[in-house]
Amino acid sequence: MTCEPGRLIALDGLRALAALIVVFAHASYAIAKSKLQALTLFHSPLGVFVNASGAIHVFFVLSGYCLTASALRGTTPAELARFYLRRVARIHGPYVAAVVIAWVASAWLYLLPQGWTLRVEMVFSLLLPFLVMLAVRAHWSALVLVSLSALAVSESFSSSCFALDFSLGIALFLERDRLAAALARTRIATSICGVAGVWLLAIPMYTFLEATSPRLSTVVSAAGATSLLVAAAHGPGLRRFLAWRPVAALGRVSYSIYLLHFTVLALMTPLLDRRVGLAGGVAFALGVALATCAVAPIGHRAVERPCIRAGNAVCAVLARRAGVSLRAARSA
Repeated sequence: MTCEPGRLIALDGLRALAALIVVFAHASYAIAKSKLQALTLFHSPLGVFVNASGAIHVFFVLSGYCLTASALRGTTPAELARFYLRRVARIHGPYVAAVVIAWVASAWLYLLPQGWTLRVEMVFSLLLPFLVMLAVRAHWSALVLVSLSALAVSESFSSSCFALDFSLGIALFLERDRLAAALARTRIATSICGVAGVWLLAIPMYTFLEATSPRLSTVVSAAGATSLLVAAAHGPGLRRFLAWRPVAALGRVSYSIYLLHFTVLALMTPLLDRRVGLAGGVAFALGVALATCAVAPIGHRAVERPCIRAGNAVCAVLARRAGVSLRAARSA
């Protein structure tokens, strides 16, 4: 079972928008502002564009959705090992390269790239085949209930807080055909999903829910990310926009955008006037985003692709050796 090519292109576009929101949010943190100015920014219409927390939930729901197809193919220990090898090569190789780049760019003094989200991604990459197995053998609702139980006993910002995101992504993939059939009957349903997704993702930020009730905030954000993914995968209008070549192209290099934007931000921050106003702040954030988008394709071609090819090559060697061993055992 694989994701449909057209949908994957649209999901690349959704990943691009989430990555740019993270860039804008971190750029806004670098701008000196009073508490009142910060409150005004994050509770204005511009708040949607700096909602990094919501964007992270979108990333994790997307990961659950897109990795489920690979996990479904990993039914044997050898296939499971190859799944893990590909994930390690995909995540850790580019991250190590980004750390080295940041170290050099910061004049050997400190490291810049953030890594906590990649820790979560790796933890659930390891768990995902077993989560998919539970969803298939029992029901995806059982997986969601287990995730909610983990959330109920978890500490704030621990990896288990994000189990719900991955579980909902898995559920969406398993139910994608039924969803497509149901949503095809009325186009307005996907539009409602898109609007509801943005609204739910914004609620924790606008209402201080993240601070007052982090577990409820996680549930609301996960629901918003799930609703937005439904709109991206099944809504004709939004899917066309997200599959638009420039947007989809950014999606394909979104991991490099995420890894490199902190280094770009750190290098550009000294150029920022401390008395910058709203217009200057927006211009600075756009400048950081443009500079990051300019260097991200280089990182994608020079680091990401070789890491992916290396992971696939190792998996191919293991598959050949496993095939030879199996034939030898059968002939014995």
